[in-house]
Amino acid sequence: MGKNVMPKKLAFIDMDGTIANHHEALHRELEAMAGPGEGPIPTNPHGGPDHIEARIDRIHKMKDFWLDLKPIGLGFYVADALKNLGFDLHILTKGPRLATVAWTEKKDWCLKYMPDVPVTITENKAILRGDVLFDDYPPYVEGFLEANPEAKAVMLAYDYNEYFNHERVLKIRGPQDIEKLQEFLAD
Repeated sequence: MGKNVMPKKLAFIDMDGTIANHHEALHRELEAMAGPGEGPIPTNPHGGPDHIEARIDRIHKMKDFWLDLKPIGLGFYVADALKNLGFDLHILTKGPRLATVAWTEKKDWCLKYMPDVPVTITENKAILRGDVLFDDYPPYVEGFLEANPEAKAVMLAYDYNEYFNHERVLKIRGPQDIEKLQEFLAD
């Protein structure tokens, strides 16, 4: 990099629950696996009883599960806003440890919907350095912010992350909140 070229600020964009509707697809598959008379299927995609976790692991290994995820319009709207604010975008997604098919399908999904954006698949988002993380899952956001003390995070608001509050996190509940991004991300 030349002396007079300032590096762009880096924004990492999560995939599942942020730009790809993992929750809807997972819930649909969990409902299909439910036995007769089984109680309601948990709506939180991040944890639950052991038998639900086992089903989630099985779903994550299903061929085409990741490829068939629908885009989240609001997530793409936020990603576009970050790009318009001058951030260099990179997709940063966690690869399920025991579902290696997910790694390939996640990459293919990203090539389909965001072909010009580099993709990093990792088991630990906190090892990367950047200025912004756009993610829905509080533990990943917490780890990233702890490892990047100057960074900020943006989250789509869901029932399972509503409890999470942090001075360096902006929650997006709808398009009206996009206006807050520029002020929030200003130095």
